[in-house]
Amino acid sequence: MANRNPSRDFHASEESADLIRMSGSFPQVPLVVITGSKRMPLNRESAFTIHQTNQKELVQLSCFGDHIIAEKSGHLPQVTEPEIVANAIRSTVQKAAAS
Repeated sequence: MANRNPSRDFHASEESADLIRMSGSFPQVPLVVITGSKRMPLNRESAFTIHQTNQKELVQLSCFGDHIIAEKSGHLPQVTEPEIVANAIRSTVQKAAAS
């Protein structure tokens, strides 16, 4: 982490946002958003609220969107509740196979 350049990270975020804007509409594909329900101790309440809102908006990108709340997790549900992630993957694969 000693070589980390915060300015470069910031500009990479801008580039990513530009690429997203240029990519067009989100395809109507299965989409699962898994959101941790717990605010991390160092996150401000306002940042947590914005993140929660963004997660809800993300699910709306696809008419096949599904929002799962990981009740015991903060920012990393894949670490704290991996079974939720595994179940979401299995369910998505099963739905795709049935189509």
